Amino acid sequence: MKIFVFILFFLPFCQVNASVVLKNTRVIYPAEKNEHTIQFSNNDAYPNIVQIWVDEGDEKSTPKTADSSFVIMPPIFKVNANGGQSARILYTGEPLAQDRESIFYLNFLVIPPNIESDSNRLSIVLRNRVKLFYRPNGIAGPPSEAIEKVTVQLGYERSGKLSSVTLNNRSGYFINLSRWSLTVDNEKYVFGPAMVEPFNDLLVESYLEKSISPEQENIDMFNYVYINDFGAQVSGSLEIAD
Repeated sequence: MKIFVFILFFLPFCQVNASVVLKNTRVIYPAEKNEHTIQFSNNDAYPNIVQIWVDEGDEKSTPKTADSSFVIMPPIFKVNANGGQSARILYTGEPLAQDRESIFYLNFLVIPPNIESDSNRLSIVLRNRVKLFYRPNGIAGPPSEAIEKVTVQLGYERSGKLSSVTLNNRSGYFINLSRWSLTVDNEKYVFGPAMVEPFNDLLVESYLEKSISPEQENIDMFNYVYINDFGAQVSGSLEIAD
């Protein structure tokens, strides 16, 4: 009797040690294109089956339940051992904002082959999930300058303790921060990953232990590491306006 056990692993935005990988950590879909090609490579010594779909933010989506403005061709295919395969993303034409990016999520399942010679076999099905940005032509300025349009607002308790930080994104691009920090009296207080939507604010509750008053505050620098279109991490800093 042969026993096949399949375990589904969900890997959001991560392809570390995966057998089949997407060659980009994010997908940028230019609005002027009729389609966009993505490339996969198989690091295994055996073929794998890949199934792809796009959703609008539902992490529990499946190929049957997903609803988005994009279709994938082909939606399922085989990637040969140590080989590669491409797939096409096609925009359906559903109206989307033209002054800012829209975000979707591209999912792909990596399904290992069914090896009949194995009497008892544990198979791991990997689900990867990466961001897909629809980028219209009408966005003001290049994406590399979007970080410069981020401003920081500080909130204080009556005691003078810093209680919250608000990041204001005045650009039409999503700002993806892998980490960021504020400089307080020459000390850095690091915050976790954050994504600020176009023309929107992100309120982050602060857990700084140091108590300071607005009159004496020395929080004058916003230090950031953001992820650009190519998946590279770019670091820099901006002064916090009064």
